Amino acid sequence: MTAAAGAQAPATPASSRGRDRRSLWQPARDRFPARPGATHWPGAALPRAKAQRELARVLAGGRSARQGYARVGPGALLDWLEDQPGTTWQERWLASGADQAGTPGWRELPRRWLLERGRPPAYWLAGMSVAMRAAAAADIVRPSMHWLLGGGAANNHFTQALAAERDPAGFARLQGLLDADPELSAAARRVTVHRAAVIVAAKGGTLGEVTIGDLLAEHAAEEQALRRPCQGMQVIYGALRAMGVIDGPAAFRQLRAAGPRTPEQMIDRYHLACQPVRDLLVDYLRERQPALDHSTLQQLGYELGKLFWADIEQHHPGISTIHLPDDVARAWKQRLQVKDGSGGAAQAGTERVSARHCLTIVRAFYLDIAQWALDDPSRWAQWAVPCPVRPQEITSRKTAQHRKSRMDARTRERLPVLPALASAIGRQRKDAAALLGAARQAQPGQEFTAAGRTLVRLPVRSGSPLKVWARDPATGERAELTVQESYAFWAWAATEVLRHTDAFSRGAKRICEAFFCFGCSGPWDVSPWVRQVWWNSRHGACGLDGRVGSGASAPACGGVDLGHELAVGCPCCGEFVAAFFELKAEVGGLLFEVGDLLAECVDVGGGAESGFSPGLLAEGFGEPFLELLDAGAEAGRAFVGGEQVGLQR
Repeated sequence: MTAAAGAQAPATPASSRGRDRRSLWQPARDRFPARPGATHWPGAALPRAKAQRELARVLAGGRSARQGYARVGPGALLDWLEDQPGTTWQERWLASGADQAGTPGWRELPRRWLLERGRPPAYWLAGMSVAMRAAAAADIVRPSMHWLLGGGAANNHFTQALAAERDPAGFARLQGLLDADPELSAAARRVTVHRAAVIVAAKGGTLGEVTIGDLLAEHAAEEQALRRPCQGMQVIYGALRAMGVIDGPAAFRQLRAAGPRTPEQMIDRYHLACQPVRDLLVDYLRERQPALDHSTLQQLGYELGKLFWADIEQHHPGISTIHLPDDVARAWKQRLQVKDGSGGAAQAGTERVSARHCLTIVRAFYLDIAQWALDDPSRWAQWAVPCPVRPQEITSRKTAQHRKSRMDARTRERLPVLPALASAIGRQRKDAAALLGAARQAQPGQEFTAAGRTLVRLPVRSGSPLKVWARDPATGERAELTVQESYAFWAWAATEVLRHTDAFSRGAKRICEAFFCFGCSGPWDVSPWVRQVWWNSRHGACGLDGRVGSGASAPACGGVDLGHELAVGCPCCGEFVAAFFELKAEVGGLLFEVGDLLAECVDVGGGAESGFSPGLLAEGFGEPFLELLDAGAEAGRAFVGGEQVGLQR
């Protein structure tokens, strides 16, 4: 093992997440570059006397004129800039180092200059600060976006002065578009105009010359200067798009949708220090790419790039070979068993359920390279080394036992609270339906009251006319009532299916019987997702009495694997065939995506009944059901009951 020269200290998980978030926008910045910075333009080349008059004129309309800063600030700022090398005011500003120092660090440079000339820094420095904002508004100096966002332009007078000096008509039109939107708060309108002012101040020109690249540059500078994710860029993007200034996708976030990631992008997001190993992982993903779908390839890159090699580089800096010493491999496998908190502080120290899967991936990586080395020695032979993962470390017997234990524990914990959940879900469904019905009777802008709440219906400017939006006048929170009612209904439907079919304890056989017997409650009086997976065939059935029809080709009802078809029938209704891979996709993709809603209605929403434990169902509500479909069932254990239920909407 050799040490890489100049190895840097490993990054913290938080900084890694920040770099990864910013890297998602890098392809968009490459496709839409910002306008380049300039050092020569008419304002930057103004003579000293004319530049001082311009600064005084801009300051005369602001609050600083009453404080005397307009008299001393422009002269002091220009005196300081004249002492810097360069032929234009912009060249002198950049040469001073103030732009790179940022705010408020740049003030230290003119402060030292003032002390050398015997001027009291407290008064003169304040005047130079307001004069610098005036210079940016008057297009005499163009500070960087980072400098402006870091505090240099954190002033409403700066925004007003820049709009009046540079593009009064453009900013008036922008303000009019924002004021016409009743859903925008005053703070959102103020931030949007400020962002537009920052872009114009840093790049020059008018509002009509702003490009998509300028917006992306402002987005990146805001994240860097403010050290937090940049929010609300869709507002300024949509406004400039409505003005015809930019021509791009309908939403700002769509700019980064540049298609599937390449193997290089999948690995480079983890910022690996060892270039040879990084190239090896990229080559490996490229070799596997033709045989894998994109999501599987992404998961492969995550496990090899982050969970495997990035973790080793973080804890063993300088390593540059995949031939791991025993102590390094042993330490990595121990760390793999628990989460490090990179996915959230609440997960730190918890068991990583997918540890065995990652070990399997790493072992396959080593064995694939060893096999490929026989076919192409010049490319792969140098990386054919012993595998650090032994065969006995990836056996599935212990994993299956642990999974069964987790499933049983969840069933024991959640059984007592199921009635409270069903009651809360039912109330929420009725409340959501009542709100939607009342909203449809109201006109846009009119208040309506239902389910103990008073809301205001909002107009729908785009999209389906069937959408119903409303706002809570007390909190200002907006909601799409059609979506809320749909989620509430399907949450209730999922709960009723699981509650009345013994799905948690009896698995696939009982849920399959339930789908069929829903037909007994009335002619097609069932939910659409139930209809989709049943009634596909009337030839051959494995009925409730265990008899198999002549045309059936189905496994035993007691243990059905995903991907198999099971024919089920009932003497009073006929037969149908349920495809269990379709069943899992429907339930997992449509119903249990509202798992957070199920927990919210009994916890956050305040719908919990007395004695209900709110946090019990908050984590992976649908997971036990989906796992039981795969793992089989324990017949004979009733969950709640076996009543037939007709889901009517």
